[in-house]
Amino acid sequence: MTHSNRTLHRRPRIERRVLAILRGAEPFDGDAEKSNAFRRLRHIAARKDMEILSPT
Repeated sequence: MTHSNRTLHRRPRIERRVLAILRGAEPFDGDAEKSNAFRRLRHIAARKDMEILSPT
């Protein structure tokens, strides 16, 4: 897996939104299936010892 050192404000708008949803900083307005998908992603990342930075 590659690592990007680009700061958040330099990322595309959609990528910033996805990261915010994944971090729990922004609620997901979509349907329940997509909302559950983000919840599963957070759970899987935690199980794999991946660090999801908290929103600041």
